[in-house]
Amino acid sequence: MIMGVNFMQLILLERKKILLILVIGALLIYFGWNSSIFVKSVLMPQKRYVAIVIDDFGGYAAGIKEMMEVPYPLTFAVLPFGEFAYQQAATAARKGYEIIIHMPFEAEKAKRRWYGKKYIAVNTPKEEIRQIVKETFTILPMAKGFSNHMGSKATADLTVMTEVISIVAQQKKYYFDSRTAGQSAAFKVCQKLQLPYLSRDIFLDNLPTEASMRSQLRKLMEQADQKKYAVGIGHVGPTGPALARILKEELPRYEKQGYHFVTLSQLKKL
Repeated sequence: MIMGVNFMQLILLERKKILLILVIGALLIYFGWNSSIFVKSVLMPQKRYVAIVIDDFGGYAAGIKEMMEVPYPLTFAVLPFGEFAYQQAATAARKGYEIIIHMPFEAEKAKRRWYGKKYIAVNTPKEEIRQIVKETFTILPMAKGFSNHMGSKATADLTVMTEVISIVAQQKKYYFDSRTAGQSAAFKVCQKLQLPYLSRDIFLDNLPTEASMRSQLRKLMEQADQKKYAVGIGHVGPTGPALARILKEELPRYEKQGYHFVTLSQLKKL
């Protein structure tokens, strides 16, 4: 009797194997033997990539030390004409963080002192724009890309952005658009020059409360759920120490949920 039971179990097992083979075969026929759709949707879970950029390095801003202790691949945007620009960028690069240039651009409403020593305005001569951009890469040779600091007025100007991005392209770098202007011309110029272009999805610290920063970080992950990637911007300065602590606390939890944290260079290669 025991042998009979075992024999029946073997028959049922074989039937299950045959059924499984038939189901897999049907799926392969439907999607195609070499279909990446089948591999991605059935065999591999969709990955979600998140890049976090921290703006305004280069000066005395609070939170710089704390940000350099966050154990994730952050990208630091450095004001090139800041007093400690090279020193901070070199230290961060040695620690494994990615560096990009954070160039001040003319905003619709801003005080002159907010720009620092040099900035690019809509009335800056073309040759001067090109010289300024070249100079920033001389100051920060470790920079992988170029981004705008403020710039709601100048980044909407097609002529200005054509001059800026043409030099960025010559340097074989990428352009990261902070998207401070709703009508930024950067994407159009990058398309024309076939230059890698990335842009911000979420500001993490537009409100200075910890509750808001945690909420914005959650919204960033939701963006990644929808698009499979997302880019957030935070800052050193008044919110810097608190944001650094929040990133240390929250990123491990999100990593366990399947989010992959990358630099902008890594993101543009995906």
